Amino acid sequence: MSKKNRRKTLQKKESFIKMGSFSIDDSKTYIIATIIMFHIVPLIFMAFGQVGKEMYAQAFYLSANVLFLSITGIIYGIKRGFDFKFPLFMSALAILSLMFYGNFAAGMMIVGPFVIGVAYFIWSYIATFLGGFLKKLFNL
Repeated sequence: MSKKNRRKTLQKKESFIKMGSFSIDDSKTYIIATIIMFHIVPLIFMAFGQVGKEMYAQAFYLSANVLFLSITGIIYGIKRGFDFKFPLFMSALAILSLMFYGNFAAGMMIVGPFVIGVAYFIWSYIATFLGGFLKKLFNL
């Protein structure tokens, strides 16, 4: 084997997604948007009493929150690259919001938000991964 071929095989191969590093300072916009979506918007719904709680449960648990996580995850991935800490941070804020504003039965008060939070984490992870892949694919 010639030295030229050997060098090519020893070189580290580049990953197929663009990796980034998570920094609170660089992610302030995303964190503020997440706090507004998961903590301020539910407060507005809770001001309307039981009807507001039911509207929040129907509109946000499975549709608006997932859409928000998808959009912010893809945008973050495109701008900053993929990082494992960002989806974890987003899902932690979501779990706290679900514990505060969730309308769960007495036995499901801890398990319910945790299960939905894990689903949010997986969804946010996939969206951030997709954003990092798009960044790499289109050299953004």
